[in-house]
Amino acid sequence: MVESLSQVGAWVEERLPGLIAKYQVPAASVAILGDGEVVRTAAGILNKASGVEATADSVFQIGSITKVWTASLVMQLVDEGLVDLDAPVRRYVKDFVIADEAAAARITVRQLLSHLSGFEGDIFTATTEGEDAVEKFMPVLAEVPQLFEPGEMFSYNNAAFSVLGRIVEVVRGKHYEACLREYLIDPLRLKHAATGAGEAIMFRAALGHLSSSEGAAPGAGAGLVAGAFERSGRIRFRYEREQPCRLREDAHRRRSWPGWQTGPERRKRCSNAGTAGQASGARSHGR
Repeated sequence: MVESLSQVGAWVEERLPGLIAKYQVPAASVAILGDGEVVRTAAGILNKASGVEATADSVFQIGSITKVWTASLVMQLVDEGLVDLDAPVRRYVKDFVIADEAAAARITVRQLLSHLSGFEGDIFTATTEGEDAVEKFMPVLAEVPQLFEPGEMFSYNNAAFSVLGRIVEVVRGKHYEACLREYLIDPLRLKHAATGAGEAIMFRAALGHLSSSEGAAPGAGAGLVAGAFERSGRIRFRYEREQPCRLREDAHRRRSWPGWQTGPERRKRCSNAGTAGQASGARSHGR
């Protein structure tokens, strides 16, 4: 017999406390979508130093799941005819530079979204916490090496999504955070969302926790940084249901599509895609 969503939610709520205790997870929040309805539950301690308990309205850092938000902003531009997936990045961001000039001129928006651009992607140079942070990140890429030809193979690329964020800024004429709120957060009526620690402290926010040694219980220590969102599960599922699967062919062939990685079963529905995020002392997952 197929269980109802409420039964599944009750099952998760009952077992979640035991599971996080077993695996030494300080706190966890779970959201499940079914037939247009969402059930949410949480368990544990948001900050082991203060003892604040996790609730379903707590905000957690979502790490690389932010890529799904960025991909959504880009795909909205595609839907509006303002961005061409197969156009070179420089059509929109004139000052996009990497060490390989020829590659910089060829890399397309689609290749950035699909982790096929080929340049070194683990670039985490801090610029500023101001509204111009994404813009100021662009010159940082000037000496970044090209590892393989654009489109040749898949290689997970964090920096590519900063470039995509800059495309959104240039085309919209607004900084990234303003676009995030105007085109995603506000339309989805998310009341508890923060793009940085300064906003996150207004809510019941989780702190990252790290273990001092293997097997040791994790303790509070990692700072709150950008990327905490309430109900991140809801927006992931909302994106999955409403955004057209424009890169579905690439997803099947490359095991990826904008902001998502495809699972081991290559079916024809985008709902088989998933994504995960990780930051200092925090992890997030979406299916």
